[in-house]
Amino acid sequence: MKLLAASALAIGLFAVPAMAADIAPAPTYSWDGVYIGVVGGYTWNNFDVSNIKFQDLPGDPYIPGRDLGVTSWSTNMDGGSLGGTLGWNYQTGALVIGLEGDISYDWANGDNNKYSDSAGFKSEAEMNWFGTARVRAGYAFDRALIYATGGLAYGDVEGKIRDQYPSGTITRSDSNGMWGWTIGGGLEYAVTDNVTIKGEYLYYDLGDEDFSVSEGAGGWNRITSNVDVNGSIVRAGLNYRF
Repeated sequence: MKLLAASALAIGLFAVPAMAADIAPAPTYSWDGVYIGVVGGYTWNNFDVSNIKFQDLPGDPYIPGRDLGVTSWSTNMDGGSLGGTLGWNYQTGALVIGLEGDISYDWANGDNNKYSDSAGFKSEAEMNWFGTARVRAGYAFDRALIYATGGLAYGDVEGKIRDQYPSGTITRSDSNGMWGWTIGGGLEYAVTDNVTIKGEYLYYDLGDEDFSVSEGAGGWNRITSNVDVNGSIVRAGLNYRF
């Protein structure tokens, strides 16, 4: 009888942990580690130009009608973007903090029809490259992560003019690397232990920069201005975590 009771007790001691393991919640997903990925989306940029000045070089003839009486103008630079991402996460409890950097080729461009004339002068703007270096902080619900983010933003911005002459069309441009800040947020979800998908919104301001474009021909030979760029981007990403 004692042997039977002891045997039943032993079986019970081994069975309880097994049963507990069956009913205990599964281990939560870990967001720790380094990851790389691809990111793509659409950008809406505001290209604000102020303090526009025309300058003739010595000996250049004045072309009537070329001074439109406009010293500032604005246009939208809209278009898609596609690039790469590199980041790192650290998780403590449900809190996830990390660093993320990205750079994208941008197809955003726009022109300003107000700032043109019958002689064939036209002004345009483009965003060629855009990137960020940001801090991320969020709250993890197992495989879902809601986060806020902010940091540095940078871009390559190009101002361009096209002018029609009897001898042909002249196109000249000036591009500058511009630096500023960005802030936003997003949602990321782990599809597998290594692969995550995300949706993200960022607002950014690249500050202002002086631009100078020279036609290299008669008439209005040099145009200088100050350019301010800001905008928004909505994008999706696919990451692989190591």
